[in-house]
Amino acid sequence: MLRLITIMNSKNLVLALLVLFLFACRTTQPDQPKKEASPQAVDSTAKALDIEVLEMPFSSKWDSNKYKKYNSDDFRKFSPFNDKIDFKKIDYPLLHAAVFFETNKRRVEMDLPDFEYSQALEQVSVEHSRDMVRLDFSSHNSPVPGRETPKKRMEAYGITNAYTAENINIGYGVAYEGGRPVFTPDQNKGGYFSYDLNGVPLPAQTYLSLARSVVDSWMNSPGHRRNILNTNLKYLGVGSAYFKDSKFYNMDKFKFTQSFSSAPGLAKQK
Repeated sequence: MLRLITIMNSKNLVLALLVLFLFACRTTQPDQPKKEASPQAVDSTAKALDIEVLEMPFSSKWDSNKYKKYNSDDFRKFSPFNDKIDFKKIDYPLLHAAVFFETNKRRVEMDLPDFEYSQALEQVSVEHSRDMVRLDFSSHNSPVPGRETPKKRMEAYGITNAYTAENINIGYGVAYEGGRPVFTPDQNKGGYFSYDLNGVPLPAQTYLSLARSVVDSWMNSPGHRRNILNTNLKYLGVGSAYFKDSKFYNMDKFKFTQSFSSAPGLAKQK
């Protein structure tokens, strides 16, 4: 008999495929109470660890200068955010920007100032997301030497004795309506997910819809919400890494990292 499959978590609560199933966050404060130093002062005294420099993904549609051109009110006017994600050619900088602005949108809704973009924090986040995919783990603690904790990862980019925080999550690449059972690729003749047997395949998400689902899930988690709304944190960088989940019919997924700080850090050049 054919049956519908529903994703369940360890407490047997139904999870929507687009609602991200991993909630984890960590926040740290400066070692000693002091007046907030200017970003320049923090950067000039910090020493970056001597570890491999990350080669950032390339985008033909997005570059760091656009973070100053757009804001949380008008970023959706940038039409590529509405493109469907091609899993064979993912525009990572575009995805990171979508999550960045969706996060700032939530800040503005609470009458808080926007986060400023930090290239260093984006590099931190991309590294950790890639490590989580490459080494198959989902945690703030990493087995990679020099990157074991959020503190060490940010110290490697010149951020010391600052307020810092990290959010991580897992997102799903197909457009799924939360709570609805699905037929899986081994049930459908075409090898895809659908609501009806051999019905219309669930389409890939757009960069904007994936970003919205990721941020929505963080905002629905008290710890992650506190990090996003923390007024001590002024800078944000987002990273992600794509993978196929071999534990669930090779579903298209992403591991996300948000790195926050009261200092912008020092970006590294390859």
